[in-house]
Amino acid sequence: MVRISLPVTLPIITEIINESIHTKIFPDPWKLTKIKPIPKNPNVQEINNFRPISISPTLSKILERVVCSQLKRYLEDNHILPETQSGFRRGYGTETALLHVTDDITADYDKGKSSILVLLDFTRAFDCINHDILLAKLL
Repeated sequence: MVRISLPVTLPIITEIINESIHTKIFPDPWKLTKIKPIPKNPNVQEINNFRPISISPTLSKILERVVCSQLKRYLEDNHILPETQSGFRRGYGTETALLHVTDDITADYDKGKSSILVLLDFTRAFDCINHDILLAKLL
């Protein structure tokens, strides 16, 4: 619906988004989200094997993308992110991170230095959090 009505609604949507950014207020109706559980693996008998998917209003997603785009541009233009930061950056990924690590280890080895690599798996980290405490801290 948004795409179809865009020729008429674009100025209105733009004004709402700009006002939201200017006032730093996220419109309350856009905060309402449906949570749908999606199975992580075939064993659907255990609740831990589901991950929540948020179904948010379209306009909230548009605002989030505008803010994300502006923030990324600001961080890139001002060289705030380190070159080795690979997550959530265009042109960087796991391959880039792996190449940086491999290059650093190889360069140190060539200099006669040793390297220690510690890897952490945060796959189920959120499952370990006490959600009551987290909610209390967020409110």
